[in-house]
Amino acid sequence: MSTAFTEHFRGSLRSLRHPVLAVALGMIALQLVYRSWALYSGWFYTDDYLLLIDAQRQGLTTDYLLNAYNSHLMPGSRVLIWLVGTSGPLNWGLAATVTLVVQVVASLAALWMLVSLFGRRWAVLAPLALYLTSAMTAQATLWWISSLNQISVQASFFLAVGAWVGYLRTRRLRWLFAAAGSVALGLLFFQKILLVLPVLVFLAFVYFASGGPAQRCRHLVRIYWPALLVMGGVAGTYVLYSMLEVRQPFTDSRLVDLPVLTWNMVGTAVVGALGGPWRWEWQPGGAWADTPTWLVIAAVAAAGLLAAYSIVQRIRAGWAWVLLVGYLLTGVLLVTTSRAPVFGADIGLAYRLQTDAICAVVLCLGLATLPLVGAVHSSELRRQSLPRWRPARPLARVLSRRVPEPWLAGAVVLVSLSGLLCWTSYARNWHEHNVSESYLRTLDRELRDQGTTDLVDDAVPEDVLPSALFSPDNKLSTMVGLLDREVAFPPSGSRLALVSSDGGLHEALVRPSASAPPGPNPNCGWLVEAPRLKIPLPGRPENLGWWVRLGYLSNSADSVLVTLGDQRVPSRVVKGLSNLYVRASGEFDSVVVSGMAPDTKLCVDVVQVGPMMEGRGL
Repeated sequence: MSTAFTEHFRGSLRSLRHPVLAVALGMIALQLVYRSWALYSGWFYTDDYLLLIDAQRQGLTTDYLLNAYNSHLMPGSRVLIWLVGTSGPLNWGLAATVTLVVQVVASLAALWMLVSLFGRRWAVLAPLALYLTSAMTAQATLWWISSLNQISVQASFFLAVGAWVGYLRTRRLRWLFAAAGSVALGLLFFQKILLVLPVLVFLAFVYFASGGPAQRCRHLVRIYWPALLVMGGVAGTYVLYSMLEVRQPFTDSRLVDLPVLTWNMVGTAVVGALGGPWRWEWQPGGAWADTPTWLVIAAVAAAGLLAAYSIVQRIRAGWAWVLLVGYLLTGVLLVTTSRAPVFGADIGLAYRLQTDAICAVVLCLGLATLPLVGAVHSSELRRQSLPRWRPARPLARVLSRRVPEPWLAGAVVLVSLSGLLCWTSYARNWHEHNVSESYLRTLDRELRDQGTTDLVDDAVPEDVLPSALFSPDNKLSTMVGLLDREVAFPPSGSRLALVSSDGGLHEALVRPSASAPPGPNPNCGWLVEAPRLKIPLPGRPENLGWWVRLGYLSNSADSVLVTLGDQRVPSRVVKGLSNLYVRASGEFDSVVVSGMAPDTKLCVDVVQVGPMMEGRGL
């Protein structure tokens, strides 16, 4: 057995010397180098922080793994998030490395699928180059949580298709289980891998069965019935569990402008497949495609001509384009029933929602232009190029002329270079607009320099965690947990720090919106003696998040109790001249100070109520 294994291993190594594979592996290596620059220059973003905090709080438990996030059941991603979250404070180096490893797996899976389906021929390098360079993958690669979900789905898609075709050729169960395992692996990261199941059915129906529709269905059921049990079991189990246990966060039933959404999604997919979008517009969550309308129309027309050329040149090429259009429209339907009712039809311009479409583009381009090895029916060169339909003959005469292979290779290189330029533009856009990195690095540095610090627990800047999407989790106390610094968020204190919009620490001061009248005692204001003193306020302050400032002079250090309406806040005063800040909530029309020792006396000359503002830098 060991001898057979050794020979098999040596044979595999020798196969890598094939020039097609050698060039393909070189292309993947270059992709790795390029994306290393894009990734290691990046940083975490919005949802990444909350998922890291969740991993720290819960640990690697079953409840943690099966806890859906925004309707996404992703235990596989949660394992990787837990590994990064427990490796150290905001370990972006490890996070980027995890993404690169997953990307390498996906790229090798794409190469394996193309070679398995179409053989080791130079032509497979064209769809591989498209996958490696398309800007359709930029947003889902640089946003970390999206990369874990989306790139894993890409790898699972390629592995599932390659293994499934192996099963259709040989009917060996090991290939069937490999395909089912690939789908199950994808489901650990993102439910959208379920879209590969109609693709697998289409491949079996069109390329591995003969006769009319009914005859083909009977053939598939009779020959490949184990696949119905295995694949149906995997998908059915997942769907049933999701329906019973996963809450859907998007319940808005507003109608969506479906034609606009379809045009946005299909148009951006076509543009991305042809090296676009050539222009980006920054939005929360990443830049969206901002291709001029005339250029989108030109790209769609070019894609139509490419499809027509392949159909005129090759028989059965049209089925590949039917599969691609069906896949794209299915993606539109999913967005129509989920994100679009909340965010509108413009959400279709975000590649993050259809990154997996590049997998379908790669597969269908191969099916349209190359013979599928071992299939009953496949794309083949036509012996008679002109169709019988007379009105189509003038166009067919033009399309029937063979384009020289150097021209085709040049077009592939041009599209790939264009895709890389768009990728670079997106990466730089991402690096510049993600202000959370500088905010958290500055905050971490200043907390380290200050040591133990009492902070005001306000919301972080909108550019770090937008309140509309993340409230109430957009608090500073939530984010600071990722930095592993000694901080506290007391409800009262004599010296509090406020974090500015750039992450710097400043002395916290009250910007007065209401003030108590001067006290009745000359040179003392309000004299507070045991057991209590009530200081009236004009109006009834009720703004949540406001603070009360008591400017006082005390003859000794002591504990006090400050009452604001129904709120009772234990605190302390220090000997001498100082301030006491107390966080307020709810309505109150007075400040009551009590709980002091009989010999403690306070002179309170300032009572102010209002929000906190930045003082001098610390």
